[in-house]
Amino acid sequence: MTMAPARRDLDVLGKLHRKSRKLETLTDDDSALNKYLKLFNIGVPMRAALLSVESIDKEPESIFSYDWQNLIILDGCRYDTYVDVVGEAEPRISKGSMSKDFVRKNFSDGDFSDIVYITANPYFYHEKFKSLTGRDVEDTFHDVFHTYIDGWNDDENTVLPEAVLADVKEAQRRYPEKRKIVHFMQPHHPFIGFELAEHGFGDITEDDVFVNEWDLAMRGELDHETVQDAYRSNLERVMPYAEKVADAVDGTTMLTADHGNLLGENGLYWHPPRSKAKALRKVPMTEL
Repeated sequence: MTMAPARRDLDVLGKLHRKSRKLETLTDDDSALNKYLKLFNIGVPMRAALLSVESIDKEPESIFSYDWQNLIILDGCRYDTYVDVVGEAEPRISKGSMSKDFVRKNFSDGDFSDIVYITANPYFYHEKFKSLTGRDVEDTFHDVFHTYIDGWNDDENTVLPEAVLADVKEAQRRYPEKRKIVHFMQPHHPFIGFELAEHGFGDITEDDVFVNEWDLAMRGELDHETVQDAYRSNLERVMPYAEKVADAVDGTTMLTADHGNLLGENGLYWHPPRSKAKALRKVPMTEL
């Protein structure tokens, strides 16, 4: 049985997490990350911890295999946390373990010209979307509301659910007959109302890499209960707005997540790409 990283390894894990996030920002070529791990030989504790997390062997399910007129996506929502906080839901196995996997594997092929996408997630930014899918985001969907640009909240350093709901209402006014995908940022960090990392998506810089809540938790500077409570609070914060979305649009509305999140499994707190960890791939799928 593989043990969780020792306390002395937490700084190494946190450093690796920050370096890997910087590389993910600079390139979508995962070989660059693998090269980094080998070159600096600091990926061993991370790899051992990640590989020993319970994995899932079921085939992933497309979001388009379900019958919906409107689909709400919660960002980084674990299945077990959703059930504990909100209530019953069917499980779905996501195609990705982080947002860029979700975008690449769901939207690289297919006709989505009947869909209006309202998103707080910045992976739908023009250059990023094209680098992941090879497609122009504006040509892929009927229309895209880039809420992460116009709805950014400087105080919380994230996109609040209110901004997403406002864009949903405008999208419904303009395109009442179109299908809609509504992508909230929560329960993904930053945690609304919690001053765990001063600048939200990034706190202080170390080696030109922002430090966020996951880094602090992996270094042992945030205890598990605090992080868990903040994560659950973000889910509680977004759910009333998910329900308001369902009320604002016509037709069947379903809710799911793009991926889950590691929340203390073997000392890990994040969502690395291309992982089959159960906590990252098992997400809720339910009708509102």
